[in-house]
Amino acid sequence: MLKNELQGIISGTCSVTNGSAIQAITDFIRKSKAASTNAKKDKLVKKQEATAILESVT
Repeated sequence: MLKNELQGIISGTCSVTNGSAIQAITDFIRKSKAASTNAKKDKLVKKQEATAILESVT
């Protein structure tokens, strides 16, 4: 029961006193996670580009 209540609060389907604050925090965490994932992808691409350049030079 508690798990379902927490999921409802986080997703915004249940209303609680501080629901908007909880949803704002959840949105922030999701955006931060997405930004982190994008940064990791960018690093991987840069590493692959560097490897390709080094291979073409040698």
